[in-house]
Amino acid sequence: MTSRREIHPFCQGHHHHTFAYVIETDTHKNNIKQRVMKSILKTLAVAVIALIGFATQSQAQDIVKLEQTPGTFDKTEITLQAGTYVFEVSNSGVDHEVGFVIAEVNRKGKTGDHVKTGYLAKTINNGESARSQEVELKPGTYRYFCPLNPTPEYTITVTK
Repeated sequence: MTSRREIHPFCQGHHHHTFAYVIETDTHKNNIKQRVMKSILKTLAVAVIALIGFATQSQAQDIVKLEQTPGTFDKTEITLQAGTYVFEVSNSGVDHEVGFVIAEVNRKGKTGDHVKTGYLAKTINNGESARSQEVELKPGTYRYFCPLNPTPEYTITVTK
C-alpha cells in the first residue's frame, strides 16, 4: 500500500510533540481499478477472438469447392439451399488460366445474366485456386461453367 506522511501544521517545529498522521492516497485504489480494468479488457479481447473464430468457422461451412480439370469440373450438378455462398475453384491440370461463371437460368431455360459476385478474384493457373465474393443464391436454377477452359454448363439447383 502506498501512503504519504504529512505533519499536521500545528505540530511543525515541536519536535518533542511530533504529531504525524498517515493519509492513504488514492494511488492504491487507482492501482486496484487499473488491474480490474486490465482484467476486464483481457476477458473482452478473448471473447472477441472467440467470436471471430466462430464467425470464420460459420463462413467456412458456406464454401463450395470445385476443381477444374481439362474440359470439365469435378462436380457436374450441385444442389444448395437458398443462402450466401463463396465458390472456391482450383485448377488441376489445365495448362492455361481458367475462370468461373455463375449465371441464372431464365424462364425460357436459357443461360441468362452472369452473377457478377460469382466471378473469381483472379484467373487461375495450374495448381492454383481462387475464391469468388459472397454470392447470394435465391431459389431457382443456375448454371456454372468456365469460359476459358472451356467446360460444359453444369447445373446448380437452389431450394428453399
